[in-house]
Amino acid sequence: MDEMRWVREEIRENIDYEGLVWDFPCDSDIFDGYVELMVEAACCSKETVHICGQDIPTAAVRSRFLKLERGHILYVQDLLLQ
Repeated sequence: MDEMRWVREEIRENIDYEGLVWDFPCDSDIFDGYVELMVEAACCSKETVHICGQDIPTAAVRSRFLKLERGHILYVQDLLLQ
């Protein structure tokens, strides 16, 4: 299995993607966007990823994204819908 596919599956499992889509079917495209953005950043081939004006080591970005859970996604979703 290639790296991006593994990371995508891991992120989807960690955030309970299927449960999120089940509970919020109208937001499935948004959840897909979150997942793809995290996968792209986590699998970046550069040594660092530029986020909020800072260069952060790609390994640290990957580690952080792989630690996210459903509650984190719901928190962000709630903030964006306010």
